[in-house]
Amino acid sequence: ELVYRLVQDKPFFTTTGGGVTLSGGEPTLQMDFAGQLLQALKQEGVHTALETGGFFAFDAFKEKMLPWLDLIYFDLKLIDVAESERYSGRSSKKIFDNFSALIKTATIPVIPRIPLIPGITATERNLKGIAAFLAKHDVKTCALMPYNPLWLGKLENLGITAPRYTHSRFMTTDELKACAGYFASPSIASTNQS
Repeated sequence: ELVYRLVQDKPFFTTTGGGVTLSGGEPTLQMDFAGQLLQALKQEGVHTALETGGFFAFDAFKEKMLPWLDLIYFDLKLIDVAESERYSGRSSKKIFDNFSALIKTATIPVIPRIPLIPGITATERNLKGIAAFLAKHDVKTCALMPYNPLWLGKLENLGITAPRYTHSRFMTTDELKACAGYFASPSIASTNQS
């Protein structure tokens, strides 16, 4: 049923160059279903993409999802394992290991995305660490995703109390330029997405 509904939009995909992107949550948590969906879409000639946080079993991903993907957006948030554990409850080692393995084996574009969260991911130490990691792996481009504080208002509208982190403004142009500057080495060109 889902494939039937998605394929109805194929004329739009064809004229715009678009397709179907699995996002989340985290689509790799349902690899069997996601892989079957991707395979069915590819059989219908639909371009497929994935947005992932990268915390998955690589061998299963390589078998069940990767063959049916045309593009992967791969989020890299915190390079320091202790910081990752502090903010997400999990080590980032598996994420960076998966990214390394993926860019070695994938024949499709894998675009690293770095969310810029002031005081957490948007720090000199973290961004320089990620930039060095990408340069080491000969990655030429990445996407920096500026912080968006609108989530605070959404929580309020839902009657949910905001957590401790309440950075309530958009990043300034100077702050964004400083973040992009850490990726300005000859080996990495950064792009800003809003």
